[in-house]
Amino acid sequence: VVAHTTIDNIYWVSDVAGACAVDNLAPADPDVNGLILDNSGEWAAQISWVAPEEEDYAYTEVVGSSGFEVALNNDTVVVDLALEAGATYTYTITHFDINGNASSPAQLTLDVAPGTDVISLNAGWNLISTDVSPTDPSVANVFSSLQPGNLQYVTSFDAGVEFYDPDGLSFLNSLTTISDNRGYWVKVDAADTLEITGTAIAATGPPANMMAGWNLIGFPGVDAQTPEDYFQELIAAENLLYVTGFDQGFSYFDPSGLPFLNTLTTLENGFGYWVKLAAGTTEEAGMAPAKSPVYALVNGRAADLAPFEGEKVEVQNASGQTLATLPILPGGYLMTSALFIDDARTEEIEGVRPGESIQFVFNGAKAAESVVFDGSMEVRSLELTFSTAAWTAFPNPAMNRIVIEGELMESGRLEAEWFDLSGRKVLHQTFGDAARGPFTWEIRDINSLPEGSYELRVILNGTLQQSLPVVKTSER
Repeated sequence: VVAHTTIDNIYWVSDVAGACAVDNLAPADPDVNGLILDNSGEWAAQISWVAPEEEDYAYTEVVGSSGFEVALNNDTVVVDLALEAGATYTYTITHFDINGNASSPAQLTLDVAPGTDVISLNAGWNLISTDVSPTDPSVANVFSSLQPGNLQYVTSFDAGVEFYDPDGLSFLNSLTTISDNRGYWVKVDAADTLEITGTAIAATGPPANMMAGWNLIGFPGVDAQTPEDYFQELIAAENLLYVTGFDQGFSYFDPSGLPFLNTLTTLENGFGYWVKLAAGTTEEAGMAPAKSPVYALVNGRAADLAPFEGEKVEVQNASGQTLATLPILPGGYLMTSALFIDDARTEEIEGVRPGESIQFVFNGAKAAESVVFDGSMEVRSLELTFSTAAWTAFPNPAMNRIVIEGELMESGRLEAEWFDLSGRKVLHQTFGDAARGPFTWEIRDINSLPEGSYELRVILNGTLQQSLPVVKTSER
């Protein structure tokens, strides 16, 4: 190699022994094509490219977004067999020469058509799960394939019971979307077929974040498995206590029990399962578990509790034990909550026992209504009244004084207003500040009222507490 300068007689001749050449020329960019192959629901991606013309070409590398990776030097086509319905895959293709020079990468994105999970439903309650992640996970969309008007309820559990009533008030629904690896109770009026479109869920075993106690899980596996195989790691760690399933009746698996007493022998596609653990499987799984695998649901309204939005009505058994609370919504509506049925396999009383009477209590005052549960899955819509029987007026008829007794649900300013039959307010009296709880007020100075019938309204903090019919007389 002779290196010349601008001056003719100034140049440099390289040493023959030290001369070298460096290849820094990369192959041409890949020219690629791709398509999705469907073999009776088994999906694959075919990626192809034009063979490079460079003499020093060595190989082509193909890397997929799902972990697929291959290098070829004697072919121009590759097939990725590990595809799932409804998923999107991106592949990066790069040519290399013998000296490691890389072409600019070419990218190819392929979409696999969504798959459909078909689930048969019996009339009544069904415990189901799906093996696809829905394209649109809203509850209304997921169950839209059912016969119109056939869906009654959907419930699930995720650190608390979630509920959906397609015909109910929307603000009482706490279940809005369908999630992967979850189980769902579905009640339909008549047998039906549910079709869910979406991306296949990888069947990798039980969920990794289950809580201590009962968990409601899905089973996305296409092929059935025995509980011993599916839960083998939990069984080996002595963490699995029970598994229950439901198909027109409950089935049961106890890993520590006598095998011939287990009625749950296989986990099947399309079904959900209750799993009870001794300890949570992750540090994050510390939320309150379900107390039993069976529960009833209650919601409704207590119109006279409308002023107490944000507070809660307690649900109590006959012994006064609080089993659940019903948050008070605007207008006195009561948010949907669960009453767990007592688990007969444990000595502890975790919930409602069949035939037990349930009371509803707010700030010490009991509702006039009570309900009796028969121990089955059900949804109760309540209409509760807390003040009808809470106040009395005596003597009645009254002459110059009257005593009213009742239960104040909060502290505050107490007043009495008298209305005649035409609706005209004829007398206003003020007690002043009163404390919450049982209350007695002797109202004097009613001599100014003419004889007749009146409506006596008890007002607390500007809100009507009770309306009492009173007759005013002058006779002793």
